[in-house]
Amino acid sequence: MGQTIEITVTTAATEGSPVTGTVAVGRGLMRDIALRFAAGCNGTVKVRVFKGLTQLFPRTADGFYRLVVTPINVNDQEPLSDASTNIVLKGWADGSSFNHRVRLEFNVIPFDAPELIL
Repeated sequence: MGQTIEITVTTAATEGSPVTGTVAVGRGLMRDIALRFAAGCNGTVKVRVFKGLTQLFPRTADGFYRLVVTPINVNDQEPLSDASTNIVLKGWADGSSFNHRVRLEFNVIPFDAPELIL
């Protein structure tokens, strides 16, 4: 099941007051995760992905992603065991002169899907 969160990171967004986008998803395995930055971000936009209030990606507590290549494919997965979980994309661009769009794409595969059953 493909999921997308798209945010527009404004010039006013800071690490302490980021722009956020949220999508609620059900139980399953979150995988096939990619971040896509619009042309022109040039490394100024930084983002983190959360599961509820807990930082999910990158796994390092103070880490963030920023444009190096597009897309950034996150080579990781996360089990989502609650009936409903909020996945949150947070972004900021300290010192940027322009607004920038960032999109998070991922799949949630149900735990009982044939490809997950061994």
